[in-house]
Amino acid sequence: MSARKRLLLAVVACVPLMGLRPACADLVITVGSVSLQAGTTGYVPVYISSDDGTKIGQTVPNFLITPTGATVTQLDFANSPAPSSDPTFSNSNYIFYNNSHDVLNSIPFGNSDTTNYTNDTFDNAGDSAVAPQDVTVSSDGTMLLVELPITGITGVSPVAGDTFSISLLTTGRDASSFSFVDGPEAFSTDFTSDSGTVTITAPSATPTPNVLPGGLAGMSLVAGLALWNRRRRTA
Repeated sequence: MSARKRLLLAVVACVPLMGLRPACADLVITVGSVSLQAGTTGYVPVYISSDDGTKIGQTVPNFLITPTGATVTQLDFANSPAPSSDPTFSNSNYIFYNNSHDVLNSIPFGNSDTTNYTNDTFDNAGDSAVAPQDVTVSSDGTMLLVELPITGITGVSPVAGDTFSISLLTTGRDASSFSFVDGPEAFSTDFTSDSGTVTITAPSATPTPNVLPGGLAGMSLVAGLALWNRRRRTA
């Protein structure tokens, strides 16, 4: 898969309210932007940060793929692989690294779902910490929330130049939510997120095996030996 790049963490302003402590966003989600060769599969990284040290114990993020520009083809989410091969769980920056209920119980991170959206959501992608204390979300923007599996092998497969937006679903029945240490809490005005972009690139050209030089050299050698033997016999 093409090299992935992470978007810079969105700047969240903290504004004092009537002399009280600044009103800051609890969580910030940053979706990465990637290039994907046509006809292949890959991953989109999603990062999580907190400007006030929020603690979380479980994540249930749902995401949406939206074609952008003149794109009329499809890009889909794929089901997460088994935890043993999921790049989310093997990344040391994963928010629940070595502290994952799903890993311990061999539960995939999430599954794709097209029930409510045409193009489509990553449904019920959840994980929970099992340590005595929940995880404090840092503010440096390096904590990984999930590597979203995507596939360009669809009914109407994308072609080079197509672009898609990957965004967190924050409204509707399947809106994302987290469990904070003080209990379940849905996303609210104390939450911000951005979108990432998947750009489809042309597939790599398959190189043609280059056997002519060696083949011609071998043929020339055989022909030369045959001619030399013939001349010896007629001498």
